[in-house]
Amino acid sequence: MIINKDQENTHVGPTSSPAKVALLVGNPTKYPDYVHLELRQIRATSEQTDLLWASWIRQPDPQLLSPGEKREAWVIIDPGKANIRPGDEAEFALTGSMGGKVIGGVNCIIMKK
Repeated sequence: MIINKDQENTHVGPTSSPAKVALLVGNPTKYPDYVHLELRQIRATSEQTDLLWASWIRQPDPQLLSPGEKREAWVIIDPGKANIRPGDEAEFALTGSMGGKVIGGVNCIIMKK
């Protein structure tokens, strides 16, 4: 599970480029299983609406989690890798799953200063 499941948390703060968002993922089941994280860019505000921001995930290591075990993962978003202008922003959705079932998620909105 992504630890902030069933909560609505907002954090606004400065970051450097690339933006690095850390989160804990955990196994809420009674059995060892692999966690899979998927990151999607779902919206961008820019004159260039088809522009994709460079982004990737640093998965928990190892991805096989024991019951109740928690590990750190990172979402990394780099507006410096494309022609992103100051004031442009993009929203990303991170979804966590185990055994083909969604166990949680979080959205990140990143703005280039």
